[in-house]
Amino acid sequence: SRCEIAPRVPAKAQGLLPEIEWEIEFAWAGTFGTTDDGLAYIGPTADLPHCFFALGFGGNGMTFSAIAADVLADLLTGRQNPDAELFRFGR
Repeated sequence: SRCEIAPRVPAKAQGLLPEIEWEIEFAWAGTFGTTDDGLAYIGPTADLPHCFFALGFGGNGMTFSAIAADVLADLLTGRQNPDAELFRFGR
């Protein structure tokens, strides 16, 4: 078998444990939506000002989801958030 997605993983495993015969049963891949500048979009858009979004996290979901929770909570309750401008649509 040949792993097209990540060929280094089975090769590394085989090198570490050469006594085990490896056969790849299945492979999985995830897609990551990202933005041109690498920052998530958090907040409303001009077209949908009453809808709030948190997207484009790329591979940084843990970090951006925590930031998005703070930004969105503030936007929804009418408080100023210093990060809202950084993550706004149309930046």
